[in-house]
Amino acid sequence: MDSEKDLIDAFENLVHRDFPNPERVGCPGREVLAQLARLPSDIEPSHLLAHVRKCASCFDELKDLRKSRASIEVNSKPGDTRSQG
Repeated sequence: MDSEKDLIDAFENLVHRDFPNPERVGCPGREVLAQLARLPSDIEPSHLLAHVRKCASCFDELKDLRKSRASIEVNSKPGDTRSQG
């Protein structure tokens, strides 16, 4: 049993149930979320995270952006010449 994953899954279920926000009211936008996913230390994340905790749409988008970023980092290891022309 992975208790951290269980906790994250429970939080995700709660956000989707209680804060769906399909109209994206008050959302910061994709670029801001992308910046948070890329370089969280470059922006003041507290107000953004407060929003993401109460917006399923932004929660999902940030989760997807972080997954994409992690995938890119894994696939572009130093010395990897596959992506070079």
